[in-house]
Amino acid sequence: MFRITLPLAAPGVAATAMFGFLLAWNEYLFALTLTTSENMRTLPVGLTLFSGEYYTNYGALMAASLMICVPVLVFFLYTNKYMIQGLTAGAVKG
Repeated sequence: MFRITLPLAAPGVAATAMFGFLLAWNEYLFALTLTTSENMRTLPVGLTLFSGEYYTNYGALMAASLMICVPVLVFFLYTNKYMIQGLTAGAVKG
């Protein structure tokens, strides 16, 4: 199992983990609905605090957006090789 099946499935597992991480990281509506206090807010929901009714602090909003994107970029750069292998493994015939 660990010598044959797991190494063959590793690219597919890595690609699935990448897509699952991105979906969970960018979830807005589900997090907005289920969080009841300000301490429980996720990062995408917290970004809405930078825009008000009459004023939007674009500098702070863009800085916070960049800080939210950095972990996703680092994770993508780390798993890029495995994700490409997982996506192209089924495209080879023979």
